[in-house]
Amino acid sequence: RVFTWNDNKDLLLLKEIAAEGVLQHKSKSRERGACWLVANNLGNNFPNVEVTSRAVRDRYRMFERRHKSKMAEEERATGISGEELTEGDALLEELTEMNEETE
Repeated sequence: RVFTWNDNKDLLLLKEIAAEGVLQHKSKSRERGACWLVANNLGNNFPNVEVTSRAVRDRYRMFERRHKSKMAEEERATGISGEELTEGDALLEELTEMNEETE
């Protein structure tokens, strides 16, 4: 069966990345590569579906790019008050900051 992403799975992904400390290691290091096995934990939550570490990395990178562009757009715009962050947005912001610190 094909793994289809949705909001609940996305939030679970972000929580797993935070829990495993994936982004605490330097980018492109062995340690970080080993930590991307978050996919195994996600796969355990959804039996009969295969989740690869590459799919997890790609999904996170997509989130990070969207988040950075959204933040840049909000900063450029004047008169727009920051919307209240959802749990996923707040977690994504923390993970993005952590990733920037380790690069």
